[in-house]
Amino acid sequence: MIRNGPVALACVLMSFVYGALARAQAPVDHRVEAKVNDKIITEYDVYKQAEGRLARLKQRGRSNLVQSRNALRRLARMELIEEKLQEIEGSRLAESNPLVKDHLERAVREEIEKRRLEFGGENNLRDFVELNMKLTYREFKQKLYDYMLREMVQQRFISDKLNVTPAEMQEFYRKNILFYQAPAEVNYSQIYLPYDGAEQKEEQLALAARLAERARKGESFAVLAKNDSASSLAGTTPSDKLIPLDHLAPTLQKALRNLEPGQVSEPVETDGAIRVFRMNRKKPAKTIPFQDVQDAIETQLKKQKRDREYERLLNRLWQENYVWIRGQGRVLERPRL
Repeated sequence: MIRNGPVALACVLMSFVYGALARAQAPVDHRVEAKVNDKIITEYDVYKQAEGRLARLKQRGRSNLVQSRNALRRLARMELIEEKLQEIEGSRLAESNPLVKDHLERAVREEIEKRRLEFGGENNLRDFVELNMKLTYREFKQKLYDYMLREMVQQRFISDKLNVTPAEMQEFYRKNILFYQAPAEVNYSQIYLPYDGAEQKEEQLALAARLAERARKGESFAVLAKNDSASSLAGTTPSDKLIPLDHLAPTLQKALRNLEPGQVSEPVETDGAIRVFRMNRKKPAKTIPFQDVQDAIETQLKKQKRDREYERLLNRLWQENYVWIRGQGRVLERPRL
């Protein structure tokens, strides 16, 4: 019922370490920042949470995602409130069912035993907790228990509802079929005739029409392009290279979309120039088979369900519990950050 994987617990342990680093630098300020029922969150708690989060972002090279300290503090306060809400819900479940409570306590003991083995004994684990996490051993066990409570709540109200059926995946595939189409790929040559002003534009249009007609009658398009184009853009794309059609400018896409290999386009007006295109090679667009994207669709649908269920759970917990935030008073609905 509870995830006890080493990766999840490692993340929790590291969050404690980052929090400890923040504590070492934090100004001591124990003003009440928020209340969740009878649980208090101080400004100091918010500072620790925000600095710990910033440290993790920096370690991952993602500190650029943090817009401001104030935004980071608001997010940290929200996280702490919602952790408390989930812990309160988990405590209710545990108190109402002795089997759940026993399971939680046993899971905590098992995790502590794993940590003892990893650190080479009880004394080494206690030293790590006190020196690196800046926690008493009792506080460490309580934080571990609180983490287990949150995991239990998320497992019960979120993870158990994330099954995705084959029918749901097929429906998603059908509704989003355009996202699973590989575009056509093309290799083309062009004649490029720039102009300056309306009079020269008409002259270049007429020239382009004559060159296109000569190419259709069998003259070498490459020779025409070399002799008559007035730009380094003239010529042919590399013979071994196909370019996805949707990577080109919309005007070029329109001109090339219906050309088949060997065909020459009508003159096309682009920014400051008239162009004539010849399709050399073309790979048709194709639809990616469902079985090739099934796993990605399942992952996406599970994430969508997880987000919806998490939102539903937290909305309910905000409404069912007393949440007070300094400067706002009691908050009845989950804020939108």
